[in-house]
Amino acid sequence: MQIDNIVKIAQVVVYVATSIGICISFFTYSKNNKVKRGEWLKSLYEKFFEADYFKKNRREIEYERLGIFLALNEKEVATNEENEERLVDFLNFFEFISSLQINGHIKKNEVKDLFGYYLQKLKQNRYINFYIKTYDFENLLKVLDDYK
Repeated sequence: MQIDNIVKIAQVVVYVATSIGICISFFTYSKNNKVKRGEWLKSLYEKFFEADYFKKNRREIEYERLGIFLALNEKEVATNEENEERLVDFLNFFEFISSLQINGHIKKNEVKDLFGYYLQKLKQNRYINFYIKTYDFENLLKVLDDYK
């Protein structure tokens, strides 16, 4: 009888220890996931806002100056390789962000908080919407559905 009691006690201890381990693993995973998302967001923020590469694009879209973001037809961009390359790089950046959001690496509200203004501006531009649809920026197109 005593051996049966010891075995039952041992089983209970193992179950409790396993349950505690699972809880600790879950909380560790959640914390690491938040840290990883924060790292992604920091990196994206730095590339978009602190690096000079997208500065001209941001200025054009923000102040609605003439340039690639006010182009009304394909000829205005396609006839200027530099403009088209800048547009494609800009859209690829947002396609990447959209992929991260769709695949659950970053949250929708995090994307909106950092890049919502620019995504809304992209959505409002008739030509850019045409370009996104024509050249299969599928993830970006899905994410833009959330913007006015």
